[in-house]
Amino acid sequence: MKSLLEKSLKNSHQQAEAAAKIEELTGIKRSTTQVINFMLKIGMRFRKVGQIPGKADPDVQQEYKDKTLEPILSEASEGKSFFC
Repeated sequence: MKSLLEKSLKNSHQQAEAAAKIEELTGIKRSTTQVINFMLKIGMRFRKVGQIPGKADPDVQQEYKDKTLEPILSEASEGKSFFC
């Protein structure tokens, strides 16, 4: 039962979604607090999602990568410079 729930809850991105999935699978309705405690008890963790910059220009990024970053990385791989 635990493995079935873990597999089903792995793609749940919100506690309410996980609570609905548990109710669908087991027929037992739980509050979001109970669902959070259960998910933590079975070893699941909550992670923060990263932000994507809204004004990023892919052309400028590609130009930087080609003209600046790639030469530095190739020198570092050849042992001519140090990159961290």
